[in-house]
Amino acid sequence: MATFDEALNEARRRLQAGRLAEAEPIYQQLLAAAPQAAPLWHEAGLLQLQAGRSEAALERLEKAVALDPEQPAFNSNLGVVYRQLGRAEDAVAAFSRAAQAQPSAPLLSNLGLALKDSGRPDEALAVFDRALALRGDYATAHFNRGNLLMEIGRLDEALAAYARAVELDPSDAGAWCKKGVVHFDLAQLDEALACFDRAIAAQPGYAEALRNRGMARLAEQDYVRGWADWEARLDCEGFITGDYRQPRWRGEPLAGRSLLVHAEQGLGDTLHFARLLPLADRLGGPVKFEVQQALEPLLRQSGLGRWLATPAEAAACNLRCPLLSLPGYVLEGGRPYWGGPYLATDPARVERWRPKLEAIEGVRVGIVWAGNPDHPHDRFRSVHLRQFAPLAEVPSVRLISLQKGAPCGQIAELAGQMDVVDLGELDGDGAFLDTAALMQHLQLVVAVDTAVAHLAGGLGVPVWVPLQLSPDWRWTLRGSETPWYPSMRLFRQSRFDDWPPVLDAMADALRAMSR
Repeated sequence: MATFDEALNEARRRLQAGRLAEAEPIYQQLLAAAPQAAPLWHEAGLLQLQAGRSEAALERLEKAVALDPEQPAFNSNLGVVYRQLGRAEDAVAAFSRAAQAQPSAPLLSNLGLALKDSGRPDEALAVFDRALALRGDYATAHFNRGNLLMEIGRLDEALAAYARAVELDPSDAGAWCKKGVVHFDLAQLDEALACFDRAIAAQPGYAEALRNRGMARLAEQDYVRGWADWEARLDCEGFITGDYRQPRWRGEPLAGRSLLVHAEQGLGDTLHFARLLPLADRLGGPVKFEVQQALEPLLRQSGLGRWLATPAEAAACNLRCPLLSLPGYVLEGGRPYWGGPYLATDPARVERWRPKLEAIEGVRVGIVWAGNPDHPHDRFRSVHLRQFAPLAEVPSVRLISLQKGAPCGQIAELAGQMDVVDLGELDGDGAFLDTAALMQHLQLVVAVDTAVAHLAGGLGVPVWVPLQLSPDWRWTLRGSETPWYPSMRLFRQSRFDDWPPVLDAMADALRAMSR
């Protein structure tokens, strides 16, 4: 029979060799024999952590810390598990205990991540600086610091942080990719593409870098290569397209097989590419379309109902295609397509809105100033209502809110400072139909890059869109017009995060229009 030490050595050998299932029963026996041995609980916790079982790891690591609260390694690994479980404040506490006992650059870098997770960016930045003061050549801390700086909009500093990270570790594909993202956000496409190429060279098949390179190529109107790279988005971590049993369709002739096209990403994307359904019908087999429930009434009203899939019809399709893959397969050369307005209003709703809207004198301008806060770039595309003040100051113009959600509260916040008509009736299943109907009584819609902008464009309604310096790929980086929507006019930032000149230019244009 093996002694305790022999069993422990064998468990450690199996753990180090990655034979976790074989090591686990030995650790269980050892823990039963020595329940007060903190290092043993720690090792057994690391086994569960390595196996990807965070809850089980947590139980064991918390036991180790309870038995020996001052041990830095125990607290540090406990902090790692807390972060995995989304318990940011607990992670901050665990990393802080470890750093107080034995500060190091890797530990402080982890503490900075936990502080960032907990919504304390200033403290996180200070901790990343402490880590780099201890070890200036620690590439990971430069990378983590760059991520934080990018999130809070300090792009020039983020770029410098990523540049230092790749200088220290040229093989770091993630740092090259993030550096490329910052160049893209600064409208520096050549530099962005070079970084994405470096990331892909360092890690062939790197989905995030391929997706980002696809967006950059689409932004510079390199559609054939752009759509091809864009397919990598489906393999990116956290990307959700739903649970489908059908194999992916990749552009081959359908030959009578049925195709399910399913929505992905935001409502605006669905409205943008719903125009392609008639083109998909030419592929040689029946096509069905699965969309977000909020858009179904509008699409039925627009004559697209015959494509909308019931759950049974969706399940019966032979193949599937995510909606934003469709352009690369059905558009000639992948180029933008416009076949005329493809969205339609409900005449009864148009008439129902008529008395209320026609009672508003002056040039009626519908406005939307904020999008979905969960959008990864919402911080750069959305504004506070007060930014629209130059429009409200144009003589004879009346601003009418088409906004939904929490930002509507800004209307009351600015009461007495800015006149905005709040209709307050644009919720529920018919919200898009009501918004579309209301647009028929407006001279203009001004909307940040949201679903409402796509709705106006698809209806053929005049719409102006204020855009960040490097907007979504579909708007490219130059020009005031877009082939996607002939009724749309684009107003662009010339400097990152600088909205006043954009809104001033819009006010000037509105002043000229309303004379």
